[in-house]
Amino acid sequence: MKLNTRTITRMMLIAILIALPSQAVFAEMNAEATFQTGNVNGIAYMTGGVGLDERESLRAIAGTKYNVKLVFALTNRDYVADIPVEITNKSGKKVLEVVSSGPIFYVNLPAGAYTVRTSYEGVAVTHHINAGSAASRQVLFSWR
Repeated sequence: MKLNTRTITRMMLIAILIALPSQAVFAEMNAEATFQTGNVNGIAYMTGGVGLDERESLRAIAGTKYNVKLVFALTNRDYVADIPVEITNKSGKKVLEVVSSGPIFYVNLPAGAYTVRTSYEGVAVTHHINAGSAASRQVLFSWR
């Protein structure tokens, strides 16, 4: 069977069109795979946000599932990752201890008062929050 240039071109276009949707699905799966999710002591969390696209995806996935958002950055506004996060309740009991894989950390805490401790390059930062209040929906942790 002799194939002319027109037939070969059509076959190549068909192959490309068939491959495109699978490429998009693969890229979407890779983006979602960079998020870290978990549940410790009944407290759900999600972290990630390396890159603008990932931060936007993370925000869309988080929706209203999480009542507190922690953001980790330097004072020059560069984001930082791999931040240890320790959350204790008002009695001092540790309710969550994980390492945030990205600069954004969503957590769903029962309503109440908490202390959140983090550190970056040996410098600790602590914030007291009230989960369930509008003021604690987003808390910025920053370092020089």
